[in-house]
Amino acid sequence: MGPGFLPLILGLVLIGLSGSLILRSVASNGQAGIVLLCRKIKEGVESRRFLIIAGWTAIYVALIGTIPFLLINFIYFFGIFLYLKVGRLLEVLLLSIGASLLVGLITPWIFDMPLP
Repeated sequence: MGPGFLPLILGLVLIGLSGSLILRSVASNGQAGIVLLCRKIKEGVESRRFLIIAGWTAIYVALIGTIPFLLINFIYFFGIFLYLKVGRLLEVLLLSIGASLLVGLITPWIFDMPLP
């Protein structure tokens, strides 16, 4: 058991639940259900945000181990905070640095756990 075990389990559960929702939609409405689902995703701001952040997270996970951990954390947080417009550029920069230090240095020190 390692630090990636719980996220793996949660990811598999979310994929399974998403798949069951898609199958239920297709079973109840046929192809019209898929078209309606795609239209809702395309028009919905929340759905679009979710998909963009999920894609950004997938890129982040793929790059862990190839780029130094603190740097990839900073890039990840900076991209998300900038996309969500949490403040002006200086605020986004400071929040990204703080979040990177929290995740990359302080949390492993407190819980005495290794990170990539």
